[in-house]
Amino acid sequence: METKNGAHVKRVYEDFEPYCKWHVGEERNILEVHLQDFQKEQLKAQLSNNMVLRIFGERPLDETRWSRFQKEIKVAKDCITSDIHAKFGNGVLTVTMPKKVPSVAQQEQQLSQAKESQEIGKPKTEIKEKENKVAEKPTVYEREGNGLKAPENASLDGTSNKFISISKLKLGNNMAVKILAVAVVVAVVAYVTYKPSQVDN
Repeated sequence: METKNGAHVKRVYEDFEPYCKWHVGEERNILEVHLQDFQKEQLKAQLSNNMVLRIFGERPLDETRWSRFQKEIKVAKDCITSDIHAKFGNGVLTVTMPKKVPSVAQQEQQLSQAKESQEIGKPKTEIKEKENKVAEKPTVYEREGNGLKAPENASLDGTSNKFISISKLKLGNNMAVKILAVAVVVAVVAYVTYKPSQVDN
């Protein structure tokens, strides 16, 4: 660099790490690099053959001092490198990296592979039952004693039993607590209402 009088002055660089913010999405990743006081002409971005994006820049602070930075980012494998673009405005460099969106066939294949991997640890009978299940009409049970009586055409767990104990029903914790609370209230009301009156002697 030459000064006004023609003498050469050596630059002194001050390296800094800019603030960066990632926005990761299904269709694209966006990197924001905050570079206050930089001009667009002072910034450069290059993509290497080994999928590394290099962003760098430098600006003068005074006649001899310069501020500079350099960032290297590994680009994701599913990124469309030919569509990577950068925009600079309001002191922020925004680098947009679009992703390859899998086709419907690829998404279905990934979904089936995920289901298969979940079913690997399950017993074969459970998987078979799951495959053989057909949409059934809901069965309405009637109260009988301490249990529930199934209608004549109902079959419970593949057997011919027409009666199932309440303890065998699969209920969530909240539902079981509600049923128990209702049963206790009904029992107390029945006791208070129908208890034999005490006779005074």
